[in-house]
Amino acid sequence: LSPQMGVSTDSGVNKALLLQSDKDGASVHSHLTELIQELLRSRKEDALTELENISLEIKARRYAEAARTTQVPEPSASQPDAQWLRTSSALFAAPAGEGTGVQDIHEEAGWFEWAGVGLPREERPRLFRAMSAIKEQNSLESVRFFGKVLGTTADYYVLEGSYARGCAPAAAAAEEGVALPDPEPPGTGLNLHAYFVAPDPSAPFVQLPDVRPEHVVAASRIKKFVTGDLDAPVRSYPAFPGPERLLLRAQIAHIAAATVLVPAGKLAIDEEAEEIIKPLVPASQFAPPAPPEMLDASKWSHLFGGVLRSGRTTNPPPPEDTEEAAEPEAEVAALSSVADDPPVSDLLPDSGTAAPAWSMRLYCPQARDGAVVIAKSNRWPGAYAATVRGEHANLYIGYGAEASALPYTPSPPPPISSEADVQPDQPDVTLTAENEVLKAIDEAKLLASEEEGAGAEE
Repeated sequence: LSPQMGVSTDSGVNKALLLQSDKDGASVHSHLTELIQELLRSRKEDALTELENISLEIKARRYAEAARTTQVPEPSASQPDAQWLRTSSALFAAPAGEGTGVQDIHEEAGWFEWAGVGLPREERPRLFRAMSAIKEQNSLESVRFFGKVLGTTADYYVLEGSYARGCAPAAAAAEEGVALPDPEPPGTGLNLHAYFVAPDPSAPFVQLPDVRPEHVVAASRIKKFVTGDLDAPVRSYPAFPGPERLLLRAQIAHIAAATVLVPAGKLAIDEEAEEIIKPLVPASQFAPPAPPEMLDASKWSHLFGGVLRSGRTTNPPPPEDTEEAAEPEAEVAALSSVADDPPVSDLLPDSGTAAPAWSMRLYCPQARDGAVVIAKSNRWPGAYAATVRGEHANLYIGYGAEASALPYTPSPPPPISSEADVQPDQPDVTLTAENEVLKAIDEAKLLASEEEGAGAEE
């Protein structure tokens, strides 16, 4: 090649030009190499005639392979949601309430990590700040993270708040003309605590209303996943009387009563208190059992009383207008032993294969007294209780549905009404009798009009 033709005589520059590749990695050099190899492999006699066709086939084969190759998308460089960023920044702008009745979620989350449950670590600081804000905004004595109820479109982060003794708000007024069982007053029974929910720790938390007995009873008759919308209707049979916020509050009441545990002997009932429902106070003498001993269900107690068939933890007062009152149901007091919990229903009754209500497991036994004991509920999947050196914590992360060894069967509809009895034919009314009836009606109208006229003259 001569310089007069406008072509460089530097072989390195010329080779670099031929090695320049396109976006798919192909170059003139690689294409000519493949073309020559194909000509030598095929040994066609009319190679010069088929040169262009072979070149097109090589190009088509290369581009087809490139189209089949899965391309990894570039990481999204979108910015965080502006609303989420503002609410999260507002949480960290407010002062934290550490050491003032706010649960130490960071330490307790480490206990549940042994069982493989809990929240991501990046969520815990925001959740702790949200708990501090809820405590200050609602004048609560203490706040803890109850758990997370999973929904079909969004989840609920649930915070449990406790009012100071005697400072619970007044009960809401009952609706006029509606005869419903009396709910337990705020600060007692199933309404001992207030509950706040939000779809994210950075979102505003909404306080759920106090639970009513009819909601607790209705929730126990259905199995329904929540949607994440507090105002969503609950479509089920039997019908649930209210929107999803009432169903969620009723399920929280069921879960708390059945799964919130404390080490046996750590708390005691204050018999000297003047309240009708005696509060719980720390026991005067409590020695934390050794971790292996906590594997026994009798070493655990329920913090709350059991739920009765009436939808309360205590029997309602008998009505005053009835002489024969129904016999009250046997109440399950607080601090009842976990060993008394019935097993989960079995497919083969009396076979001895029923799953126990709780499963206990010891983690990190090398730590001796610092070992972690986890109690896992088999009746309410997602409920856990942990204890370390006498300290305890509870957590629920699940769908808010009770487990059963038997498949769920909806309640059957009411029986279809039978056909009415055939009534005998009535005799036809005679013309004379019909005239007498019409005459009596006319006389009554005439008498009424005369009386009205006499009254007007007076």
